[in-house]
Amino acid sequence: MFIITPSEVDFGEIMFGEKKKVSIELINGDSTKSELVIVENPSEEYIKKTKIKNKKLKPGKSTKIEFEVSRKISRGNFNASLTLEAKDKPESRVTIGIKGKIVKEKPKAEAKTKTKNS
Repeated sequence: MFIITPSEVDFGEIMFGEKKKVSIELINGDSTKSELVIVENPSEEYIKKTKIKNKKLKPGKSTKIEFEVSRKISRGNFNASLTLEAKDKPESRVTIGIKGKIVKEKPKAEAKTKTKNS
């Protein structure tokens, strides 16, 4: 059994094109050693990268799972999920929900003008 804090990944409101990462903690609540196996990654349309700091966990030990949002998501709400389990323990399977909202595009950088002294 895994304990996940917080229970879902919430990116909140994100500007279009913004780089944002969110982390959660996963604890091995089982009495035996577990090796994490990803069953299904979140869609690359929404999540650019998923990184699990330590896939091998002793009983009671934790690891950090970090998610990086894709910069190519169009405006509006998005939902995705990560499904994982302990190796050779399909009954341990958990799905972690991922959500957020792209609110608007970032303003384009204004061209800088340089003035030269004569």
